[in-house]
Formats: sequence, C-alpha cells, structure tokens
Amino acid sequence: LFRWFNTVIIITLVTPFTDTLTNGGEYLIGAIYAIFFTETLKNPIIQLADISGTLKRHLLGPRAPDQSRMNLNFKGGYWTLAERYTELTKSMFLAYYYSAIFPQGFFFSFIELSVKYWTDKFCLLRSWAPAPRLGTQIAHFSQTYFFTGAVLLFGLISSYLWAGFPFDNACGMYPI
Repeated sequence: LFRWFNTVIIITLVTPFTDTLTNGGEYLIGAIYAIFFTETLKNPIIQLADISGTLKRHLLGPRAPDQSRMNLNFKGGYWTLAERYTELTKSMFLAYYYSAIFPQGFFFSFIELSVKYWTDKFCLLRSWAPAPRLGTQIAHFSQTYFFTGAVLLFGLISSYLWAGFPFDNACGMYPI
C-alpha cells in the first residue's frame, strides 16, 4: 500500500485541481507520463546491473581466504515474491487510477509489465538466488483482494474524474 500511495495517489494530492488536464511536465498528465517512463526503465536497469552481485563475484569472491567463504559470494541476489507482486500491481494500479484522463496508461502499463517480465525472468534464471518453496497464497490473495479493490477504485476514481471535467472550477466561480 505504501508503494501504491507514493506512486499513484500522492501526485493527485499535490497537483492543484485546475492543473489536472494542463500539458507540461510539472502538471498531472506530464507527471503520470514521467512515472510510467521512469518505472519502465529504472527498476530493470538497476536489476540488470546487479552491482552488489557483480562486486561479490568478481572482487570479493576470488579474494576470499577459503572455499566456503568464496561460495557465499556466488549465491546470487536475494529477492521476494511479494516484492515482485508489489512492483507489478503498482503499474496496474497506476493505469487503472488515471485511466479516465490518461487512457494511454494501459499501453504504457503493458510495456512496463512486459519489460519487467523479461527482466525478472533473466534475473531469476541468471543472477538471483533460488527462492524458497512457496505456496499459492500470495497469488490467491492478490487475485482476490487487489484486483477486486483495483476495479472498485477504477470505477470510483473514473467517476470522480469525469464529474470534475473540464477541471476549471467553473461551478465554484458563479454561486447560485
């Protein structure tokens, strides 16, 4: 919830209502585009760079005093399935939340999810440590609660955004 709030909701709270549909990088539409662009590139580049793993394998591993300590440097990076789910659902939540004013967000979300899929697949097979055996609880929880909540928020926020269109506060300017 913390990642979803920081990525999606906080920019709505800090953007003035009348700047919702204004073009430009400092307004809401530009900020949404920047978030999609950044999330598509930043995390996969950091994952693929694997700076700590590279340092362990090429610098610390060969200089280890014995075989057991050297083997510890070649284990692979730590990862959790919950973190991967959070990254994927954050992208989907961003597309759902702003779909009424930024419908191309679904396309950007598709691109982001595709890049993350291939990056995670590469890291899972090449650089991450094997994960412990997990059941299907995380998948069922995400399917039951996240997707239901995301669709409900999709409808609620879309109705709010359509009700506020054209975001000019015209009703507040002329009291009855």
